[in-house]
Amino acid sequence: MKFRQEKRCGQYSWLSQRKARPILLTRQECEIRKMTCEMSTREKVTVLDLMIKWFNNNPFSPVEMIPEACIGILNDMQSAAILKQVSFKRTSILRQSVARLSLYIRRKRAKFTNKPEVFYIQY
Repeated sequence: MKFRQEKRCGQYSWLSQRKARPILLTRQECEIRKMTCEMSTREKVTVLDLMIKWFNNNPFSPVEMIPEACIGILNDMQSAAILKQVSFKRTSILRQSVARLSLYIRRKRAKFTNKPEVFYIQY
C-alpha cells in the first residue's frame, strides 16, 4: 500500500517541482482592471473566450505568461474598438481624398512648348 502512495506522489512531482510565481504584479493588475472597467460585458465575454483559446493553444506555457497574454488580448480588443469608432471618419476622409485625386487627374493641364528664341538684328 505504501508503494502505491509513493507512486501517486511521483505522478504529480512535476507540479511540485515547477517553480512558478503565481503572484500578479501590481502594474499588471492595474492595467487589467483599467482595461476591463472600460469594456462592456459583451467585450469581456469575448476576452474570456480568447483567453480560453489561448490556454488550449499553449498548455505548457509558463505561469508568468498568463497576465502578459491577458494584457495583450485586452490591448487588441481596445484597439479594435477604437478602430471601429474611427473607421467611419476615416472612410469619409478616404472618399474625399479619392474624389480630389480623381479631379486632379481629370484636370486639363497647360502644355508648355519650347518656343524658339527670337533674335532681333539692329541696323
